[in-house]
Amino acid sequence: MTPTRRRFLAISAAALAVPGGVAASSVARWQGRALGADASVALAGMSQIEARPVLAGMEKELDRLEQVFSLYRSDSALVRLNQIGRLDPAPQELLDVLRLCDLIHHASDGGFDPTVQPLWHAIANGGDASLARNLVGWDAVRLTESSIALA
Repeated sequence: MTPTRRRFLAISAAALAVPGGVAASSVARWQGRALGADASVALAGMSQIEARPVLAGMEKELDRLEQVFSLYRSDSALVRLNQIGRLDPAPQELLDVLRLCDLIHHASDGGFDPTVQPLWHAIANGGDASLARNLVGWDAVRLTESSIALA
């Protein structure tokens, strides 16, 4: 049987209703920041001590992904790309995401444009939107097997 949202919710509700189910004390919690936003994780069925290696691994992976995708870290690959206009070699995860962006851009006839951040930033901060529009345009992005270049 294919799982559905309704079935998942029903099973989850039933599991919580069972006497002797997961006690509040057996939920490990983590709070921190991820990609510039507050984030939290709750691991049901694990004590805080049992969850330490899991949460440590998660933090390590978050840090690795922020090194690629963060707009809030001056040393991330995405910030470097925006600053210097080229990454060679580029992180594989960033190449994969940008290839998906390319597919969506073309499928939406340009309605989806991942280069829109300068325009969004100008509007949000009272900047010059007409100047920012000159920085927007997915067609100026060049992807190869290992590099990304902004025209």
